[in-house]
Amino acid sequence: MVWSKAARLSIVRRWPAVAVVAVAAASLVLAGIVRARRRPTAPVSATMRTQPAGSGRTSERGLWSADGGPRVLPLTAEFDRQAALLLGAHELVTAHPQVFVSIAAAVHRNVRLVCLVAGSSEIALGRRLLDQARLPPTAIQFISLPMDTLWIRDHGPLFVRRADNSVVVVDLEYGAWALRADRRRDEEVPKVFAKLLGLPVVDVPLKLSGGNLLSNGEGVCVTTTAAAVALRAAFTAGQRATVSREETQAVMQVLGNSLGFHTWVCLDTLKGEPTGDVDMFVTLLAADVAVVGRLDPAADPVNAAILDDAAAKLAGAATSRGPMRVHRIPMPPPRKGKWRSYTNVVYANGVLLVPTFSDEPPGPQREALALYSRLLPGWRIVGIKSDGLERAEGLLHCLTRNVPWFVPPPKQPGASRAVSGGSQRVPPA
Repeated sequence: MVWSKAARLSIVRRWPAVAVVAVAAASLVLAGIVRARRRPTAPVSATMRTQPAGSGRTSERGLWSADGGPRVLPLTAEFDRQAALLLGAHELVTAHPQVFVSIAAAVHRNVRLVCLVAGSSEIALGRRLLDQARLPPTAIQFISLPMDTLWIRDHGPLFVRRADNSVVVVDLEYGAWALRADRRRDEEVPKVFAKLLGLPVVDVPLKLSGGNLLSNGEGVCVTTTAAAVALRAAFTAGQRATVSREETQAVMQVLGNSLGFHTWVCLDTLKGEPTGDVDMFVTLLAADVAVVGRLDPAADPVNAAILDDAAAKLAGAATSRGPMRVHRIPMPPPRKGKWRSYTNVVYANGVLLVPTFSDEPPGPQREALALYSRLLPGWRIVGIKSDGLERAEGLLHCLTRNVPWFVPPPKQPGASRAVSGGSQRVPPA
């Protein structure tokens, strides 16, 4: 069975062992987070207030810029050079073997592909699939570790470099699913992986799934309003749909202190899209280039307008190269509550994996692939048949986590085999 990646909103049940934000800001964060089993099926649209907030400022386009420099270097962009690509293959090798094989075939010559599974049986199956596809046994390195789902983008480690070039693993709060017995192992994955690599862990008191966090590599981050909604008390129909200045400040301080961001572009969630994640309709191809989904207004006027507004907000974001340049890409309309996207892509050292679908019209898919080819000259653009993944509320980007170039090799005795070849079973942290 493949668990869905439904969004998480719940109370923080533990204080982080390593504080990375000021006590006042952390208190604001903790005070506004409440227990809830899952995000509403149709998220309420939340917008940023435009009045100045404390020592920072908000703009009319929903951008928040913090004064002063970050304590860490900005989170690396996915299009930058990578040391490895983590693939969440627990359940993938059994439920979607062709997706597993297609990803391995497409990227293994460009980036070290580290496949995370939950036991020896999945390693054996993965090796059989590679052999049947006539791929070399070194195409994937397997790591067996305690985990519950394949959505490594949401619960996996974030690697951050500090100004002194030291590296830490940032562990964002996984959310409500971590309070369930069937998801608690996922909550521990960042710490287990940090132990494998011999890196310290910084716990960050912010409920933010990895699919709802994009970085341009220079201090600009993009999320949906789900990042701010998670800070409020019980959020139900009829309650206010704006975010207070204090909540805005608290989120921005967390993002700045822990991930090096100085500018936050906060976009409305799509109506009816269950995850609330930004990667379902946006991807960043360069520090100043964004691709945003486009829906036919005749088919879905509400979400078409939300996407148009997202494109306009991103076009107002300042980068070191000038204003963000925004390109639009077709987006398949949802079917029976299931969402597909051509922005839920994977970057792998010169290879871009784009989800495609056998039952979608070929014209929009060709347009999507052609747009990426034009915007990423020199990259190899590969369509990966992703039929069925959307039923579990995720696509290709959700299956992966990028490991940036500065992450060191494992330091623990015997652990090097897990990353440089073969397989390794890693005990819980």
